[in-house]
Amino acid sequence: LRLADQEPFYQDRLSAASEEDLDRVVVRIAEAIAGGRPDSREATVGSVIDEETRKPLLRSSRKGLGIRAGFLLPIGDSYGEVERLTSFRIPFKYETSTYFLETTTLAGLDFGRGFDAVDWTIFDLFAARVFGLGDRAAHVGAGVGIHSVRVEMEQPVRHAPPSSYPSSATKSQSATTLTADAGVGLLLLRTYDFQVLLDVRYHYVLEEFENVNGKGAHGVRFSFGTHR
Repeated sequence: LRLADQEPFYQDRLSAASEEDLDRVVVRIAEAIAGGRPDSREATVGSVIDEETRKPLLRSSRKGLGIRAGFLLPIGDSYGEVERLTSFRIPFKYETSTYFLETTTLAGLDFGRGFDAVDWTIFDLFAARVFGLGDRAAHVGAGVGIHSVRVEMEQPVRHAPPSSYPSSATKSQSATTLTADAGVGLLLLRTYDFQVLLDVRYHYVLEEFENVNGKGAHGVRFSFGTHR
């Protein structure tokens, strides 16, 4: 109670089930007072008490499958000059309060223009540093993978005179090769079992695809999804 107030500035009741839980209770109270809140209903990753772990709030670590969807926008006429690829994947994520590891095994696919360009994930590993302990936290990370990529495009065919009819031929090339990713994103609802993830990643395939147009396969992937 502050001298100028008629009502208590901070008022709440928390119970500790163990000595470790008592530390979290003290942190929870301090966070609320420092944040100018009248009670401690808003938990952070480091101040969720044991009693609340039986409710839909974040544990010290979490793991599970998720669903991610979005679009990959090629850069510099890569992917055989496809304008956009649709992206879908089912990743497995292990998360702690400060980082997460994400893997995708045989369950990721980017495709565009009638499957003229296909980027299939054989295996991906992505690691990210998480900044913040509340329900909203940014992350920055990078990863590597093995992908099977197929690029196809139509190219004009030159005919010797006297033929003047324009024509084209379809050329394609496939490769199983290494990939690299780097990106940033946002985690939402971190203290709950149901989590939302938004991210932007630069995706680079280590293959030039000389038989098609020699401009490789790389672009920016925008995606969103949910995790348990």
